[in-house]
Order: sequence, then structure tokens, then C-alpha cells
Amino acid sequence: MYVRAQDLGCLSTEQVHGEPGGEITVRPWGERSCYVDDPWGNSLCFVGAGTVYQG
Repeated sequence: MYVRAQDLGCLSTEQVHGEPGGEITVRPWGERSCYVDDPWGNSLCFVGAGTVYQG
């Protein structure tokens, strides 16, 4: 998914808790995720299996 989003140029340029949203990063709450922007400007978050924050 990440490589495809990178090829399409839709990785997010926003910062998420001080880290680039478009990079695969382990977030402060433990999720390994990255953000992309869909064609309509919506931000989508993809989270690695087994790292979803359960609250």
C-alpha cells in the first residue's frame, strides 16, 4: 500500500504529533501507521496489523 501511495503522490504532507504523516512511523500511542490523502482531500490512516490502538 505504501509504495503504491508513494507512486501516486498521495502520501500526506501533514504532521502527526510532530512526525511526517506520510511516513510509516510508530506513533506515540503504539500504532505503526501512515496517512494518505484521497482524491477528494480526505485524510486516510493505514495502521499495521497488530498495532491498532484499543484505547
